[in-house]
Amino acid sequence: MTNSLRGTHGKEMKSIEGWLNSGGTNTSGLNILPSGWGLLISSSQAVSFAGIGGSTELWTSSSYSSDRSWIRTFKTNIDGVFRDTNYISYNTGLSNESMLLGPCRCIQQN
Repeated sequence: MTNSLRGTHGKEMKSIEGWLNSGGTNTSGLNILPSGWGLLISSSQAVSFAGIGGSTELWTSSSYSSDRSWIRTFKTNIDGVFRDTNYISYNTGLSNESMLLGPCRCIQQN
């Protein structure tokens, strides 16, 4: 994976409320909420949730490879946005027979 912190524009995209310790300004109007993520290890186990109030990861439509996309991660107390490769395949939605659950947000460009 390639993980890098980019710019300081994350604060402008994060919602004002909901973040632990430090929120954003939402001056962009995007209003990113700190939804965290869920992890399903197997179909016979309960979903484990983490990161609520502290982070969120968003998939992008930009491809990293033929079956993976770039993701953007927003974290509390960090004004930048992390860019990373998606570790879940488009084809299966699975990673090592586990399923990572995250928020979905569709944004239309004008």
